[in-house]
Amino acid sequence: MAAHTDGDLYLHFPRMNLLVAGGVVSGEEWPILDYRNGAWLGGRVRALERLAELVDPGTRVVPAHGHVITGNDIVRQREIYQKLYLTMIGYLNMGMGPEDAVERNPLKAYDAEFGDPSVFLYGALRSMMLAYVPD
Repeated sequence: MAAHTDGDLYLHFPRMNLLVAGGVVSGEEWPILDYRNGAWLGGRVRALERLAELVDPGTRVVPAHGHVITGNDIVRQREIYQKLYLTMIGYLNMGMGPEDAVERNPLKAYDAEFGDPSVFLYGALRSMMLAYVPD
């Protein structure tokens, strides 16, 4: 799905109501978006849309780093990243670059929960530039 790196995968155990999602999700910090190796924000959005289809509110979700989260957290993250994706498209259409995304900080409402999003925002817009803007 190219959501975290260029080779993301997940394991779903429906009978245990357990999803091992790896680096695509996090309950404590902004995940890494390895845009240099093929990951991009659109891939992250698609991945979270897919994962949200698999979970119910009580599903235990194991990220690569941090504490176990729930299906509700996956749905919430899907909504956060969908909104961010649309915001970033707007930035691209206005001719903005990664530095502009960091300066505007559309994720500031989540600073207390996930920390400083600067590195993630830079990578998110950069990944979209690589995906949409021809060389």
